[in-house]
Amino acid sequence: MKFLVLKLFLLVSYALCRKPKPVEPSHKVTHHVHLEVQTGDKATETLVVGLYGDLVPKTVNNFVSLCEGTKIGDKHYSYVDSFFHRVIPNFMVQAGDIVNGNGTGSISVYGDMFEDENFTAKHKKGVIAMANRGPNTNGSQFYITTVATNWLDGRHVVFGELLEGEYTLQAIEATGTDSGKPSVQTVIKSCKVKKL
Repeated sequence: MKFLVLKLFLLVSYALCRKPKPVEPSHKVTHHVHLEVQTGDKATETLVVGLYGDLVPKTVNNFVSLCEGTKIGDKHYSYVDSFFHRVIPNFMVQAGDIVNGNGTGSISVYGDMFEDENFTAKHKKGVIAMANRGPNTNGSQFYITTVATNWLDGRHVVFGELLEGEYTLQAIEATGTDSGKPSVQTVIKSCKVKKL
């Protein structure tokens, strides 16, 4: 009996500690973005996102520019030090309000807003897409889905997908509430872009 309990314990421990295999992307990836995030006072963890620069170049350029930091008008804007301000379990985690920090602000490198490029990529689990207020209102806010959300197809531009960091995404999702206000803040500590 002790042997069976030990064997079960080791099997569960292995399953929990095992690093998930990287995801094979749905579309051609042109950039890798490493988002270093910190939830509460926990150690910094990484989300690696692959971007579809050939599929939606304008959207990817906006995201990359805001990752690297850019001047819009007379102000400097960056995703660094912004928060995941909206987190809903079994749906998505949303960030990118680099204007007000609470979900009410958005800006793009093209001005206030920019148009939807296309809706070719679909909302499977782990995609990154533009949050908006209706057609052609893309700015800086984005979300990462934690489940497939096909009801958003044709309404939000998908521009990449999570390649690594599924456990990190789950940890952010665990801070979520039905209202969307996270119980613990997750901040983007750094954002590094690698063009492929």
